[in-house]
Amino acid sequence: MIYSGDNREELVPNFIFNQQLSWILGDVSSRPGDTNIADIKNGKLFAYNTSLDIYVCPSDDYKRNGSVQIKRVRSFSMSGQLNGDAPYINPRYPIRKKSSDIIDPAPSGALVFLDENTRTLEDGFFALQVDERVWQNSPSDRHNRAANLSFADGHSQIYKWREAKTGKGYWFDPALTPVDRDFDRVAPMIATKKD
Repeated sequence: MIYSGDNREELVPNFIFNQQLSWILGDVSSRPGDTNIADIKNGKLFAYNTSLDIYVCPSDDYKRNGSVQIKRVRSFSMSGQLNGDAPYINPRYPIRKKSSDIIDPAPSGALVFLDENTRTLEDGFFALQVDERVWQNSPSDRHNRAANLSFADGHSQIYKWREAKTGKGYWFDPALTPVDRDFDRVAPMIATKKD
């Protein structure tokens, strides 16, 4: 919110392809990025959040190479619909570039950050393919089958997952059919259709 206020309402960039301009740099799925604090410090938000500890969940269960547990530098990702650079993921849905673009859902329902699953966390970009009903990335479930989510109005919540599969996925996992209560709750926080 402060970043937007300082930058003519522009949301902090959440770029995959030009990370040097993004809220966060690097890939935390392997070394050296998993422990590279420079990727945090060189991100656009560090000036507003200079405590390195706020970027990583204390319950992060990351194991380098699947075997050695280490404290990595980040556990959270940001919704790709908020000033992201990959509009092809949800081509029928608007990328919100300014805080005034966050209308539907309202800021209190627009997902910004979430605690991402260890299996899919790499860059800082969290994506769902809304129309295809695919979890491109997976939220975590390390908080008693729940994850931390934050919203554009500044509040945060813990979401308890209803489906046994949620939080245990890999990249590009299809939502359950015919109903996935968790996907159906998260998708409207990520993207709503253009008029």
